[in-house]
Formats: sequence, structure tokens, C-alpha cells
Amino acid sequence: PGTRCDALGWVVRIDAFHNGGALYEQVCAALFSSLDEVDRTWRKPSIGYRFVESVALTDRTRGEEVYARLKAKLKGYESGTRPYVDTLMQTARVAITAVEGLYQKRIDSEEHSARLFSLVRSVPSVHYKIFLFSAWAWRGAIHDRGTLLRRICTEGIAPLIEQIPKKHDLLRQVLISDAFPLLYVWNASYAKELLKEVEGPLQAGAIDEALTALLTRRCPDEPFSDDNFRGCRLRFEEALQAVDLIQLLRTDADVASAIDSLSLALTSKGSINQVTRYQRSEIAAKLEEIVENSLPDPRNINHDGWRIVAGLSLVRLREW
Repeated sequence: PGTRCDALGWVVRIDAFHNGGALYEQVCAALFSSLDEVDRTWRKPSIGYRFVESVALTDRTRGEEVYARLKAKLKGYESGTRPYVDTLMQTARVAITAVEGLYQKRIDSEEHSARLFSLVRSVPSVHYKIFLFSAWAWRGAIHDRGTLLRRICTEGIAPLIEQIPKKHDLLRQVLISDAFPLLYVWNASYAKELLKEVEGPLQAGAIDEALTALLTRRCPDEPFSDDNFRGCRLRFEEALQAVDLIQLLRTDADVASAIDSLSLALTSKGSINQVTRYQRSEIAAKLEEIVENSLPDPRNINHDGWRIVAGLSLVRLREW
């Protein structure tokens, strides 16, 4: 039931984008029915919050409505879960407020910024604070609000990470991983220095999110498929940043997949007029050097499969 609820959140977004929200009432009914089937009480608020945010991102008024219905539904929970419920409901309120600013073209106004800073800082969980600051700042970055992005990173996200002692190793790694994509857009050197503290899948996931967000100019929590790469409008400077991110990857599958994504983005119709043939050749040469130096991965089974996959992506890039 929990997975079904998350899937319904994506259905709301896709339905709003392609179908004008015609299925909204049916999806909401299915959500609340599924929520009743979730056997662990403590999971219901986070599942419900994610759905509220999905609705709010498509229609602010409907987001308010679902928020009110969910809040009323959660009132009956035992007192032990109340702080968690309150945190999630406050989180939903922040999401709705952020969307309101986006719809009303006030995303970086001083009044709106002050209100959102106050709301986010009132959320008790550091993890949720970083999540909320990141979601808000991504929308600023996508809409070219550089001042807003810098302010959220310098006054919001970076101080929260710095206040977590390194002895709390796993928590700090998770927070850095979550914040890395946005911090990289703001200050690549600072973000890469922090990423050195993160290990394994958390590190690879953070780099992948950063790369995808850079190539597609979308928020990491938005619906996504590989077709998004074919709709990119990539500039040469952004392609160089993508190469920089690919150099941070450690496993052969991740490297080959990232090179394929970049080659798709650079050969999309929107990027052809942004990046010259000479610049594409320069990018291909840099990627070829990465392939030579990192594939095959000596820490895994030694074979040429991923080198061949990456080579095909480079052929696409050179011959387009």
C-alpha cells in the first residue's frame, strides 16, 4: 500500500501535465483508501506528505484541500507519533507556500523568502530542513534566481550540515548526499570537498542526481525518464560541468551510464545549436580519457563490456 501511495503521487503529476487533472478525485480516493491499508502507523504521515506535495506542485488550491483532509485524518493517531505528524504537516505547509511563491512570480521576493525561511527553520528535523531548503532552492535555480540559490545555500543548507559533528558519520553522509546536487550548482569546489566524506552507493547516487539535474534542468523529485535527455538545451559550460561530475564516479556501470546520458543530452535538438561540433569533439576527447583511465573497473569483474558501451556513446557524440 505504501508503494501504491507513492505511485499515485506520480499519477497526480502526470495527469495534471497531460490530462488537465481529470483523474484528480479518483486518485485522491485511491490514496486515502490505500493509506488505511498501511499497517505501520508511523509510516502514514510521510506517505501522506509526499502525496500532498505532489498535488501542491500541480495545483496549489488542491494542495491546500488535500493538506486539510490529511491533517484531519491524522488527528486520531496516538500521542507517541504526534511530533512526527506535526513535522510532516509543517513540511507539507512549506511545500505549498513555496509553490504559491512560484505561481505568483514571487519566488525570490524578500517577503516570501522571509516567510519560507521562518517556516523551514520551525521544522524540528534537520533532515527535513535540508530537504525543504533543497526543494525550494532547486526551483530558484531552474528559474535562474541565482541570488535566491546563494542565500538558501549560505544561510540555510551549509550551516545545517556544518552543525552535524563528524562523529555522527552516517547521518552526516546522508545529509551531504541529499544536498550535494544543489550545493554543486552553487559552489562545485565546496560540494566536492564535502562529498569526500560520503561512501559507496550514497556517493554514486548523489553524483547521479547532480548530473541528471544539470543536464535536464529539473528538480530531482520531478517525474523523469530517459526521454528527458533528448529534450535538453545544454550549453558548453554545462557540458564541462557534467564531465567534471563523471570524473567523480567510481564504478564502471555508473561511468558508462553517465557518459551515455551526456551524449544523449549533447546530441538533442535543443543542444545542437548551443554546442558547436568542435566543442562536442573536445567533450568527447575528455570522456575518452576518462574511459581509458577508469574502464574496466579493477575492483569488479574484469571485462570490456562497459568500455564498449561507453565507446558507442562516444561514437554518437563524435559523428552526430
